[in-house]
Amino acid sequence: MTKFDMSQDLDHAAFPHLTRVEWEALHRLAAVSGEAIVTSLLRSATPDQQRLAALEFMERELADANR
Repeated sequence: MTKFDMSQDLDHAAFPHLTRVEWEALHRLAAVSGEAIVTSLLRSATPDQQRLAALEFMERELADANR
């Protein structure tokens, strides 16, 4: 299985619609779910879907922190 490295394969500058906070959330999501999943999301999803994925992950992080 090919291992993807978001820091090498994809650059935040290629996704200017994502804020720094959203970009960092996607890196945390990659650490939890796997870089291949997030890389696929960034390569195939619409900008709105990418932002939504980051926001939903941050919401889950907050919910977990409040437990």
